[in-house]
Amino acid sequence: MVGAAAGMVFLLASGPARADIRVVSDGNDVSGPLDIRRATHGHSGAAFVTHTVSTFAPFSSSFLRGRNGITFQFDINNSARTFERFIIVGWVNGSLRALVANRTRIIGRAGVSRPNARTVRIRVRKSLINPNHYQWLVATFFGASGFDVAPNGSVRMHDLVGPTITQLKFPNPSTNGSASIPFPVSFRLNDTTGVRSWILQRRLAGASVWETISQGSGTGVKSRQIEGEQGLTYEFRVRATDRVGLTTTSATRQVTVPWDDGNAVFASAYAGTWFLSGFSTYFLGGAHALDATGTFTHVFNGTSVTLISGGLDGTATVTIDAEPPVVVTLNSAQFRRKVFERTGLAPGPHTIVIAQQSGFFPIDAFVFR
Repeated sequence: MVGAAAGMVFLLASGPARADIRVVSDGNDVSGPLDIRRATHGHSGAAFVTHTVSTFAPFSSSFLRGRNGITFQFDINNSARTFERFIIVGWVNGSLRALVANRTRIIGRAGVSRPNARTVRIRVRKSLINPNHYQWLVATFFGASGFDVAPNGSVRMHDLVGPTITQLKFPNPSTNGSASIPFPVSFRLNDTTGVRSWILQRRLAGASVWETISQGSGTGVKSRQIEGEQGLTYEFRVRATDRVGLTTTSATRQVTVPWDDGNAVFASAYAGTWFLSGFSTYFLGGAHALDATGTFTHVFNGTSVTLISGGLDGTATVTIDAEPPVVVTLNSAQFRRKVFERTGLAPGPHTIVIAQQSGFFPIDAFVFR
C-alpha cells in the first residue's frame, strides 16, 4: 500500500502552495463513493496536527479496504512534485487505522476518528511529518480506477511556526549609529507563508506599556529612523504575524540616547582650559576638548557611567568618587567611541572627574544609568 500511495502522489502533486487557506472545498466532480467535498488542516495542542476529509456521500469505515482507501500526502522539503510522507487510512483487522509512512516503509501511527458518516479525521505528531511546515493534499481511491484529490491542481501549505525576526541594528548607545538625535533601527523578517503584518514597538526602560511607532507588511529588511531625547533609555521589540495567523515576538533591545557634552546639565562642569571642537562627526556636531589644565566634574545618579569620545589624540584621567584614577589615552581618529565605562556602582549619587593630561582630550557625550 505504501508503494501505491507514493506513485499516486508523484502524479497528483502540482501547482503552487497556498498558505492562507485552511479549508479546501472540492466540487461534486467524481462519480463514485469517495467523491471529496472538503478537506481541512488544523492544530491539536502543541505537538499534534489534524487533517480531515469529508465526502458528498456517507460511507462505512469497513468500506476502506481492498481497492478503497484514503491517503493524506505530505511534501516536507518544498519539492511539490514528490511527497515524502503519507498517512494511509484503511480498515485493518476489524478496525479503522491510520499508518504513517515514508516512500518505503511504515514509520508510525496516527489517531483516526469518524466525526460523522461522511468524514475521517486524523491526528498525528508533528515530528512524524515536519515540525515547521509542510505542503499537503488528500486523495481517495475506490474500485478499479476511481480516485479524487483535493485541492485540485495545487497543494496547501501548513505553516507551524511564526515569522523569524532578526534584529539587525539597534545601536546602543545611539551614537554608535548616528551623530544626531534620531537613530536608525533595522530588522529582517522571514516566513514560509509571508508576513501579513508587523509592528515595531517602543517604551521607556522600566515602563509596562508598549507604544507602536511603525507598522507594515511583507518580508525582508525593514529600516526606520527613531526620534529620541537625551538621557533616555528606550526598549524596542518587533511583533510579526504571518498569513496563517502565527505571531512571533522578538527579544527586547535597549537603546540609550546619551547626554551631549553641550547640554545645560553640564553648564558648570567645565573648568580650566578647554575649547569647542566643531566636527560634524561628533554627537550633535561638536565636543568640549580639554587642554592644559582643563577638567570636567559632574555628579550623577545611577549605577554606571559611560564616556564617549574620540577624534583627537589626547590623554586624561577619569576618576569615580574616591576610586583610583583611570588613564584613558586616545589614539584613533574614530569618532563617538566608548572610551571609558564603570558599572556596578551602588545606587545613588556619584561624582565623575575628568582631568586632561596631554594633547587634546574631547568630551563628546555621556551615558548614565
